Amino acid sequence: MRWTFLVIPAAAVVLVACSAGSDSPSTDLPFVLPDLVAPTDASRDAPKPDDPGVDATRPDGETDSTQDPGVTDAPTDPGTDPGAQDPDIPTVSDPGVDPGQADTGPLCGGQVCGSGSICMNGTCEPCIFAEACGTGCIACQAPTPHCYEGRCVNCRTDSDCGEGQWCDAQQCAACGDSDPAHCGNLCETCEGQTPACVSGRCECTPLSCGSLTCLDGTCNDCSTPEACGATCEPCPAATPLCHMGACVACVLDDDCDAGQWCDGGTCQDCGLDPLHCGAACEACTPWEPTCTEQGCICTPESCGSGRRCVDGECEGCDTPAACGPNCVPCAAPTPLCRAGQACVQCTRDADCPTTQYCTGSWTCADRCFGALGCVSDNVPDGRKCSTAKVVGRKVAVAGIRIAGDTTDHGNNDNLPSIGGPDCWDGQVDDFYRVFLMTGDRLAVTATPLSSTYQLSLKLYRGTVCKDNWKADFITCQWKGGDNKPQSFVHIAAADGWHTIVVDGASAFDEERDWGPYNLDIKLDCVGPLCCCN
Repeated sequence: MRWTFLVIPAAAVVLVACSAGSDSPSTDLPFVLPDLVAPTDASRDAPKPDDPGVDATRPDGETDSTQDPGVTDAPTDPGTDPGAQDPDIPTVSDPGVDPGQADTGPLCGGQVCGSGSICMNGTCEPCIFAEACGTGCIACQAPTPHCYEGRCVNCRTDSDCGEGQWCDAQQCAACGDSDPAHCGNLCETCEGQTPACVSGRCECTPLSCGSLTCLDGTCNDCSTPEACGATCEPCPAATPLCHMGACVACVLDDDCDAGQWCDGGTCQDCGLDPLHCGAACEACTPWEPTCTEQGCICTPESCGSGRRCVDGECEGCDTPAACGPNCVPCAAPTPLCRAGQACVQCTRDADCPTTQYCTGSWTCADRCFGALGCVSDNVPDGRKCSTAKVVGRKVAVAGIRIAGDTTDHGNNDNLPSIGGPDCWDGQVDDFYRVFLMTGDRLAVTATPLSSTYQLSLKLYRGTVCKDNWKADFITCQWKGGDNKPQSFVHIAAADGWHTIVVDGASAFDEERDWGPYNLDIKLDCVGPLCCCN
């Protein structure tokens, strides 16, 4: 709506309300407001006693006959009187309030909320809430606690109602026992295969199940013991299982009692049938093909290569009485059967005489070549590889500690520093020799007895040491620093002499590469007598 202000100089302002368009009906009413000119200072503008209400005297002393009685002149200086108002502009105390009506309440974000709205967080909102509903913005209370389309109602949706109720035209109504749209305590919608509401439960109808059968309110394929076959009848005790639309006694062999099997839905006794043989109802195999009352048994020809028939069962030919693919008996000099493959002289050392051992070809052989290396020889000085002291096998197998000292000995085993093996060997050295046989385990530890003594510990095959190191060198232990023991464990890959070298490690003048030491040697032989008989 647009407001038009007309100023009537004589006594009043006429306010006319018009609609937005030019075709507004002629019923618009004018509003007449009191004179909106601000009051003037009483001491200056009050009428003289002899001229009530009108001061018609001009400054020149003449009387202004055109002056409207009862109206004083507006001040010419707006700053003279703070209450003075331009006579051509009406005063409006509150924008947004219909001039001519009193202000109805406090401002809300700069405006007054109209009918049917409420101030919320500084904004005028429509009264669509339970706390403020409709044109009067009233609070909804039970039994109509919800606001719906400007009025307080009992419910708006089904969720506003309690269990077993639904919202019917804004009024909670009880769900019915026969209403398919609101069925039973859960107010279910009956549809699909269960479109009917019967006694508060969604159920099927004869036409809703398609190819299935409506049974006890649900669509059933009649494939269970409770409802089986074309008539959907329960299966009797004698045939308690439903299979392919028929009541049967069994579907699997396990459905039958012991000694029976399932034959097309009927339990049959096991017997001489090779597929269900004997009391165990076992299936006979090609190796034991014959069915008897006691079960499946073999025949002399049925067990195949490397097996033979013994007391009706196939056994492997892995005994001296029957060995190998042809199940032949074993006899001297090969009286033993090895893993069902062939007759052999031995399968372990215990099968041989005490002076022999079982070789990799499963034959017995002498452990030693004479008495070589069996006894110790301390005559050599031990200062060169060729004059190494001999540690006898009989002594080494019990374990021996040798007290040695390299002081003032020569430097006779110095491996190449460049292109040689990973070994720091310096200065003086001692040599020891021991005979090992294939599989023997040799454990050696050298312990310096001086706090500044650094030593290394080496092992060679043969008796020439560094002169053939590329072929004979086995190991060198040298890391650790002063007074650190060095050790190794070696398992012999072939029979023969092996040489142990106790050597220095640093080769610097400020360090000592010689001194006293203990050498511990322990031999674990392959044979029980260490070949020394």
